[in-house]
Amino acid sequence: MNKKIYANDIVLKESFHPGEFIKEELEAREMKQKELSDKMEIAATVLSEIIHGKRNLTPVLALKLETALGINAEFWMKLQVGYDINLIRSRYTNLIDKTKTTTAKKSKLSSAVLETTKVVMRSKAYQVKTETRKLALKKK
Repeated sequence: MNKKIYANDIVLKESFHPGEFIKEELEAREMKQKELSDKMEIAATVLSEIIHGKRNLTPVLALKLETALGINAEFWMKLQVGYDINLIRSRYTNLIDKTKTTTAKKSKLSSAVLETTKVVMRSKAYQVKTETRKLALKKK
């Protein structure tokens, strides 16, 4: 029997941290990390941690990237949120796959993972709104 695969059932096993895209952008522009960190007004070590996937982007950093590179902050935040979601899904899917239980229970666990992902997304959206409000207040 041929089992259909739906797009929602596909889980990426490998996610790309936004730092990898920053690294590629630097290479394409023939720009040094130090130049970008200076333009962003952040420590070079912070940028290095982002590029190596040891630090996540925040809305503030995304706005600084927008100013420095001319690429929308929303783009950077979408990359970060997408990375976070894929990471969570991958971890939980691997755990579910390794669990010795019935298919019905695995299905329930998968549904719970999707619900957890939705909660994380709402939390991230709240964090972005909070950071944006703080920035707006600072400008006043």
